[in-house]
Amino acid sequence: MFGRISIARSENPNLKDKAGREGLLDNRAAKLFREIVIKILLDVADRYLGRKSDIRQIAIADIKAEKKQKKKLLLIGKKITKKRAKKNKKNR
Repeated sequence: MFGRISIARSENPNLKDKAGREGLLDNRAAKLFREIVIKILLDVADRYLGRKSDIRQIAIADIKAEKKQKKKLLLIGKKITKKRAKKNKKNR
């Protein structure tokens, strides 16, 4: 994910550049701006990549089915191992 945010100094007088232009001065406006941007990014990520994503719902269903199948095979394998162990114990 990538993007850019365009802000104008004339419309956001409380957002001030640091001296070296490496960011914003840490004031109330900058904190609020950061919170808003983070909230937007989290919401977008959740909608398109997270639990609310339609694509992810399909993937989650596939993953659950695969896990169920693996669990079933593991249980069958354990039963076979127990039977073989009992058989070997009797043959000794």
